[in-house]
Amino acid sequence: MTDQNLTTLILAAGKGTRMKSSLPKVLHKLANLPMINHILNKVEKLGCTQSIIVIAPDMEQVAQAVAPIPVAIQERQLGTANAVLAVKSKLQNIQGDLLILYGDTPLIDISTLKKILDCRNSNTDTQQPSVVIVGMKPPQPNQYGRIIVNQHNDVEAIVEYSEASQEIRNLELCNSGIILVDGKIAFQLLEKIDNNNSKGEYYLTDIIKVARQHNLRCTVVEADYQELIGVNSQAELAQAEKIIQHQLREKMLNKGVSMIAPETVWLSYDTSLSENTILEPHVIFGSNVSMGKNIIIKSFSYLEGVTIGDNVTIGPFARLRPGSVIKDNVHLGNFVEIKNSIVGQASKVNHLSYIGDTEIDQNVNIGAGTITCNYDGFLKYKTYIGQGSLIGSNTSLVAPVEIGKNTVIGAGSVITQNVPDDTIAVSRAEQKNNKDAAINWRRHKQDQKILKDKK
Repeated sequence: MTDQNLTTLILAAGKGTRMKSSLPKVLHKLANLPMINHILNKVEKLGCTQSIIVIAPDMEQVAQAVAPIPVAIQERQLGTANAVLAVKSKLQNIQGDLLILYGDTPLIDISTLKKILDCRNSNTDTQQPSVVIVGMKPPQPNQYGRIIVNQHNDVEAIVEYSEASQEIRNLELCNSGIILVDGKIAFQLLEKIDNNNSKGEYYLTDIIKVARQHNLRCTVVEADYQELIGVNSQAELAQAEKIIQHQLREKMLNKGVSMIAPETVWLSYDTSLSENTILEPHVIFGSNVSMGKNIIIKSFSYLEGVTIGDNVTIGPFARLRPGSVIKDNVHLGNFVEIKNSIVGQASKVNHLSYIGDTEIDQNVNIGAGTITCNYDGFLKYKTYIGQGSLIGSNTSLVAPVEIGKNTVIGAGSVITQNVPDDTIAVSRAEQKNNKDAAINWRRHKQDQKILKDKK
């Protein structure tokens, strides 16, 4: 959907003291994406004319994170209506609607946002609503403001919990804070809001009262309360993470991904999986993972920043790090770490290996315990392994080094020089067998032990 006459305002000036973190509240991540970016992604899909984010004076970190989206500063924390007025100078000539969202309410669904717009712009015989709010019925209403509606579903008032009587607190329909208002009159209404309440703040919710005083119609769209959860503490962040993970898993299951124990699989907002993928329990995806078809990821594997082809098996206990590309028909086994490397088609790294800053060509077999020594304490260096090569177990490849195609590296070797094609390379000390020496060695050790025990 595209709305060429929609301006979005995202309120993000809250200090988030209950998070007990030096990181600004809206930069805490859900599914590996900051909360504020979840909102921005949905706003982008709406096709807004412009977006502005309201922040506090000491939130330069937020301004940098959302750039190039412009920000406005709420100099004093005087309430949500005051926060909206902070952008007045930037929106003097707004022609369309003004959608007000919250940076700490990241789970709102794009379908709900479209319903709000449709409600505001619906062509009916009744008066077009000037204000549309989003309501919910959470199982535990707690401190939410309550929405009072008439028989026509028009909103009569929003009463903050601290100002509400017990009768009003018993109402089920609660205010989410999200509002869509006719932009041409928005600031006229906001400027008439007073702070005559117990907290001395300018409540955005009072826009309903002002609108009603001007005989303007206000209405409500109800949404699932889980979309509208506000994140103000680490506990609420964990709750939101649980919800978004469930949503992401459902999406993958519907695409044909198999999960033996879905509740143990952790996905990122941008994880891309294909049909016939099997995820064993306790698999974690960091951001920027894209996988082909017919993949098996075994338990306790961690993947981030990696592109994987078709017909690949990974794990258990594998770690794939950013910058890696895994081609078709590859097998990466247990306790294998791949970092910033290419593993060519049909190659195998079956166990106990570290492959870093390396290009492995096709049909290569990497033996157990192989290490690419890519760092000298100052710089990183590259390793290349040609197609059809066999790297013996417990081999160290000291970069920069190139291993030719169809080579064989003897087990236990430390390779420091390039190896030509079709070569067998062995680099280890010569083995010496001293016959019967073990007998004398044991006698000597036994004598030492007897002397020690006597002391």
